[in-house]
Amino acid sequence: MRTIKEIEAGTDYYLTAVFDTGEKRRFDVKPLFEMEVFSSLKDFSYFKQVANRGYFIEWPQEQDLSADTIYLEGQPA
Repeated sequence: MRTIKEIEAGTDYYLTAVFDTGEKRRFDVKPLFEMEVFSSLKDFSYFKQVANRGYFIEWPQEQDLSADTIYLEGQPA
């Protein structure tokens, strides 16, 4: 199972994740805005509050994404 070593929230609503393998992936969060559970991420100051939990990332209101989702749906950075 992959783990995230670093996560960065970019100004363009992309997340950049560095995995335990050293690989970097960019994940576009904007398509998630259509789902009610992720709609609060449109607020950029809230989006920037993303926290790394290793196997997943999360925001204060408990929205989360797994490391595998970010890796598989993200693009090489």
